Amino acid sequence: MAPSLPVLLTLRVLLTLWGLLTLWGLPGTHCITTVSTVSVRVGTTVSIPCLYASKYRSHVKYLCKGETWNSCTDVIKTNSQSRNSVYTISDDPARDVFTVTVRSQEVGTSHYWCAVEIDNGADEGEQFQLVSRGNSSLSVPEQNIVAYVGQSVDILCYHRYPVTPRWCRLELDRCVCGGQDGAAGGAHVTLNARQPTVLVVTVSDLRLETSGWYMCVQGDLNIPMLLSVHSEYKSVFTSFKLFHFSTLFHQSLTGT
Repeated sequence: MAPSLPVLLTLRVLLTLWGLLTLWGLPGTHCITTVSTVSVRVGTTVSIPCLYASKYRSHVKYLCKGETWNSCTDVIKTNSQSRNSVYTISDDPARDVFTVTVRSQEVGTSHYWCAVEIDNGADEGEQFQLVSRGNSSLSVPEQNIVAYVGQSVDILCYHRYPVTPRWCRLELDRCVCGGQDGAAGGAHVTLNARQPTVLVVTVSDLRLETSGWYMCVQGDLNIPMLLSVHSEYKSVFTSFKLFHFSTLFHQSLTGT
């Protein structure tokens, strides 16, 4: 029996979509997660996290520049750390993430791919965009935030549009946003839009598992930040007292 007209139409649509994916040069599977679009001010540097599946821990990672996957050009690799004034790359296999930094050089939109080399197979890649302008539409004062277990930390997200941004935890294959289970690794999250263009994210009762990459998200725009939670806090004054006491103790033993 010949296929019905709806079946033929469905097959035709699927074949068309497959052809478009091939034409666009998109990688086949998704084992990498990153941001989508980041707004940056021209002349500044931004850090971009690229999360990957644990099976890629020993693989070479790289940043590829270009609008399509098949036409992009490698700009920096983890196995070739040559001096570069525009790009840096570092891999953290313990956390299954590599980080690239990009210095915005001119106004416009640039397309990049977080990529992983695959031995005897096609490389994996996930695209993100940098939108460079005179002023950033979504920004944070600092992308690297250090805090300690049991404490709380305030994170500021500056935005230019009236819609209040969301605050999300970036994980492999998903983004968990404020108010959802897992949004801060067991810590408590409070969102406060104190001013029309500032979102204050308060993360309290910090835990070690709260550490990770987070994002302020507004529409298609993201700005990532790394929250690192440490087990204890030692002030400069405390460190000085310990050093001074150890010095006096040593002198009492040696008579110097």
